[in-house]
Formats: sequence, structure tokens, C-alpha cells
Amino acid sequence: MDYLYGDSTPSPLRSNFLEFLRDAMDFSVFVLDADDRIARGNAQLRALEAESGVELERLERLVALVARAIKDGEKGASDSPASRCAARLGAATTEVHHATIEEVRRQIAETTAQAEAAESALRTACREALAKLLAAHEPHEASITTRLTTRAAGPFDARLTGELAIGLAWTFELGTEPTELWRAPLRVDAVAPQLEIRAPQMTGWISKEVKVRPQRIDRHFVTELVDDATTVVVKLRTEIGADAGFDLEVDPSTKQVKAARTGAPTDESIGPFEVAEEDVAPLVALADKLRTSARALKPGNLVEATVDGEPFRTQPTFAVLVERLVGMMTPVVRTIAERSLTPNELVLRRLLGDDRREELFVPKAVLREKYAVLPAPLAALFAPLALDAPAQATPRATLPLEDAPAVRAQIARSEPPAPRVPTARPPVTDAAAVPPPASPPAGSTPEARLSHPGSEPSIEITAELDDDLEPEITSEEVLAAAPQPPEPTPLAAAGGTRNEPLRASLKQIALLARSGRTDEAYGRYASLFESAPFADYRPDDQRQALRLMVLAKAPPDDRTEAVLGAYRAAVARLEALIAALKEPADYELLGVAYTVLDDATAAEKAIRAGLELERERNPSSDLCGNLMRRLSAL
Repeated sequence: MDYLYGDSTPSPLRSNFLEFLRDAMDFSVFVLDADDRIARGNAQLRALEAESGVELERLERLVALVARAIKDGEKGASDSPASRCAARLGAATTEVHHATIEEVRRQIAETTAQAEAAESALRTACREALAKLLAAHEPHEASITTRLTTRAAGPFDARLTGELAIGLAWTFELGTEPTELWRAPLRVDAVAPQLEIRAPQMTGWISKEVKVRPQRIDRHFVTELVDDATTVVVKLRTEIGADAGFDLEVDPSTKQVKAARTGAPTDESIGPFEVAEEDVAPLVALADKLRTSARALKPGNLVEATVDGEPFRTQPTFAVLVERLVGMMTPVVRTIAERSLTPNELVLRRLLGDDRREELFVPKAVLREKYAVLPAPLAALFAPLALDAPAQATPRATLPLEDAPAVRAQIARSEPPAPRVPTARPPVTDAAAVPPPASPPAGSTPEARLSHPGSEPSIEITAELDDDLEPEITSEEVLAAAPQPPEPTPLAAAGGTRNEPLRASLKQIALLARSGRTDEAYGRYASLFESAPFADYRPDDQRQALRLMVLAKAPPDDRTEAVLGAYRAAVARLEALIAALKEPADYELLGVAYTVLDDATAAEKAIRAGLELERERNPSSDLCGNLMRRLSAL
């Protein structure tokens, strides 16, 4: 099915490019993360080897020092107790020396083996991620060829090969089990009974000559089918393994057929011949049926994948392929963006029939989320896609009413190739603060599509948080929009805002934490709490975000400067809330934050103040019990 751009102009796309873009970005993020982890593992291994070398040198100096002390020490006669002790000390020193060297070498060998096994597993996972991407999609402008070759018995050998101009090539085995047609040697009469064509044939017993005569080919076997998306080549033979038969080359789009007879070199009828006009349609129909059936076969095992002729799995770095892939997608993405009628979405359309059109879209924010978990240098590889470009200042022209789509469908959320394994990351100091929220147009409803300049679509939180950041309340409670209080509070009156940007920021923090980048996650928390827009959120929204971090079940054991900085930022925000609202729950959060910062005096003071307030309101409340337990634990 051909696709249109968002403004209903024709596009060269023949498949859902938005789904390919979504999955290609998942693949790219996965292999870039693997690249990063492989590089860090190799760096750690080199550091270990260097450190081991230093330690061995230190060991040699120590052993030499001990040997000199034993040699130069006063020992008396050769059979004296001191001499015998010196001999035993020398032997023990040599033994311990050799054992220590072997232990260091064993540790290096074990660590190297573990690193190599981890790298091998990562490379295998990257290959599987590539297989998942290519099995699900036919990339735009890829050269795809399907080839089926018969065997003497059993199913056809079915393969799909693909190639992209960026140097990527691949081969899949095609599964034939569900398809009866290709599970055993195939005769033409299974597809086209009583098929007959006019072809040259040797005639005569004495005076042999070549004549064009009608010939039944329905008992011939299909020994090979090659479909390169333009032409279909079909090889027909009288028997499996025989030379006699026909080679057909069919162009289904132009209804053109080329044919050649095959056989023994002494047969004067072999070679190309003109296909009779009345035979063209039956042969085109045969090729169409075979092609349709072959294209229904699903990719199975990825036999081979190469980049510039070298195996994909052994690439020195996967970033090169990602850079090329992004470069290949960039012109298409930018054209889709230019012809989408909203600045914050990529939109395509397709005809449904009866002059109805379906509009497919993906928010740019959803795509940005995918690479937000990467270190800045790797995330920068996606910059050419211009998904971070600011929204246009003026709305774009709208379509006439008759061209409006009957159905809108957002591209489904993707499933990344495999779970990301948490790993330690260096802190990132340029964590972005929460962007100022944009106000929706007057009169719009929550269901209304956000089309005003500067707005971003709502981001639904679907991923659960890591255990180390999981609060004592559920993530749904934290991230759900809090109801407006019955009476405006000073902070709410100062400029309460919608919480979509808060959702997006917390989702990014959760993704960073889940990928093991704890320092960067807490750096984002600090930037969030210190940002001016956060202070303008409703108190309930601020409180929920603060609770997500402060009441985590297990704060990080390693309280780095990034972690402590986030708690200091939380203290400042909680003190502002307390000054304005005097809520006992905020005192509890403040006390816990001071506890993490090892300020027991301030923690006790905050919890006692909260307890006094809550006792006046409701001495039997759960909060009152929580405050008492926290106070007794100090």
C-alpha cells in the first residue's frame, strides 16, 4: 500500500516508514549502548593489566629486599639455627613469590575471560537485534531478493538477501513449513493445471528441424524462483536435476515475458525464443502466483550480516553503522516533518478505500525518549534527524475538510531488542532542567490534539521504575495528575501548570536509573527540583515528584556528590513548601532527606515539627504513626 505525506501529497514510501524509524532507533540505541559497555570493559581490562604490572614490579622489589636481608643478616655457621632458618625463609620467600605471581596472572586471565565472554554475549545480542529489525521491516530503498531452490527431497532452500547503500547486507533463511507449496518438489500443475505454451522443438526422425509447437509444461518442476522485486525468474525442468526445460523471466508490472529453452548442447532448439502473445498472460499469472506465495514466507534464521563485506558481529564499533543508518533516514524524516501539519509529530497517511484516509503519527517526544538514556556524545548521533528542533512559531496550513483523515492512529510503542543491563556510568554534568510548560489553547479538552506552537504531546509512563528508585507509593500515584485542591494555595495561585512536562522528566529519570546511570539520574533530579518551572507546579505535583526520590525503598549505597546534590535540592524545595503550606507530610520528607544527608539534628527537628502538627489534626492517622517510627529510628 502506497503512503502519502501528512499534507496528502504523494510519497515514494511503500511501507510504514514510521514503524521502521521507531524500531531502527531502538536498534541503534541498543548497539550504541553495547558499544559503550564494550569500550568501558576493555578500558577497565587495560587498567587492570597496567595495575597488575605495577603490583608485580612492587612484588619483585619486596622479594629482592627480603632476599638481601636474609643474605646479609648475621647467621653464624652454616649449620647454625640461624642459617637453617635463613634457608627455610629463602625457600618460603621463593615459594610465596611464585605463588603470588601465579595468583595475579590467574586473576588477570579470569578477568580477561569474563570480559571476553561479556563482549561476546553483547555482540551476539546486537546481531539478534539487527535480525529483529530486518525481519520485521523492508528498509526504504533496500535491494531485496527472494530465492527458492528445490532439493531432491524435502522443502525448498528458501533465502532472502538484502542490501542497503550504506554497506549493510544480510541473508535470512525463509521458513517454508507453514506453506504447502514449498514443502516438497513443486510441479507446475499445482499452481497452473494444463498450462501450455508455444515453444521451439526438434522434430523429425531423419531430417531434423526446429519448429514452434504447443507444449504442455504443467508436468515440469519449478526448480528455482528468483524475485528481485522487479522481475521474477522461474526455472522449469522436466525432472529434478535434469537440464531440459525452460527459463522464464517475467516483469509483472509491464506484463513482459522473456523465455529460453534449456537442454543438451546438441539440441538445436535450446536458447531464447519469442513468447507468443497468447502465452504471455498465463505465464505472467504463473509468476504472480509463485511470487505471492514466496513473499508470504517469513524470515527465520539470520544466516549472514555484513558491513562493507565484514561480519556485522565483529565490527570494531557499531557507531559507524548507526551513523550511516541515521544519515540514510534523515532526508526521509525531515521531509515527513516538513509535510506534517503539526510541528511536534511525524505524520503519514494511507488510503483505506471509499475515499477514506488513515493518518498515522508518532510524537517526536516519544522518539527523543529512546536516545535520552545515552551519554551525550552518543545521543548526538541522532541530531541530524532534527527531532529536537524547536516547534515552528506559526501554525501550518490545514487541509480542506474533505481531505481530513477519517481515522488517526499513533504508531504503537516499541519493544526494544532486549533488556538493558544496568552498568555504572560516569556522572553527566549537563543535565537538562525541566522545559517550561506550554499553555494549551483556550477551550481545549484533555482529549484534544496538542497542535499549538511549543506544545508536546502527553507522554504516558509505561515502564516501571527500578527497585533502587521505587518509592513507597506506586509509580501510578506519583505520575498521575493530582486533582486540584478545593481552595487555591499560595503556590498554586502563583501559577499552577499542567504536569505533562513533569511526566516527561520523571520518565527520563526512570529510564536513566534503569540503565544503571545512577549519578546522571540524580543529577536530573537536582536540575528538576532547582528549576524555576518546577516551583510553579501545583504543590501536590511537586510533592509527588519529591516523594518519588526521597521515599525510595533503597537509596543508593554509594552516596556520591550527584546523589547528595539531589537531596540538597530536595531540601530547599521542601523548605519552600513548608514555609507556604505547613503540611506534616512535607516535614516527613524533609526529615528523611536530612537523614540521607547525615544531619541527624535537622532530621529530628523536622520530624518532631511534623508530628506535632499531625497530632493536632489526627493523632490516629497513618502519617502520625510513620512520623513516630521515623523519630524512634533516629
